[in-house]
Amino acid sequence: MAFPDSDITFCYLRELWFLRFAKILLTDTARFNNLMSEKVEQAEALYEKVLGLEPDQQVALVNLAKINYRLGKNEISRSYLERALTLDLPQG
Repeated sequence: MAFPDSDITFCYLRELWFLRFAKILLTDTARFNNLMSEKVEQAEALYEKVLGLEPDQQVALVNLAKINYRLGKNEISRSYLERALTLDLPQG
């Protein structure tokens, strides 16, 4: 992905990406919290299955990042977030 030459434009686009990504993080919070409190392994397996069918599914990538972060698997969490951030964000 090429970034604009202008620092102001780059900062604006970075902020816009962050806000859209934060919206994705917040849209599935209730369901995610239930899965985390009850069946972490099952949730992780289901999200992995989703990625097996649709590798660019952002909600699954973000939730796997959350799961792994809470389990202390920071490098794995980071890799899922990096994958999610390389994808085009949905309009909404």
